[in-house]
Amino acid sequence: MPEEQDIAANTSLLTPLNQFVIPFLDVIVLFILNNVILVFIFLTILCIVSIWKAYWNWCWDDMVTYDLPAIFNYVSSQTGQKINYVGHSLVSI
Repeated sequence: MPEEQDIAANTSLLTPLNQFVIPFLDVIVLFILNNVILVFIFLTILCIVSIWKAYWNWCWDDMVTYDLPAIFNYVSSQTGQKINYVGHSLVSI
């Protein structure tokens, strides 16, 4: 009857504290997971906002100084032809 002795030994592990804590483990785990999920959502939103601000941190002078020459150099290197460019001002910008 060694199996009965093992069962008796295992039941002695259920102290009054364990009998109180074990039923609430799922509540404790869910509470921790919900907080982790909320922190993850908050950090995701914070990252998106910071990327959004960095993405829109430019002006027309930057576009003329950096973007247009880069586009012209790329197209010229791919086609091997000189690029003719005509600018247009909207004045209101």
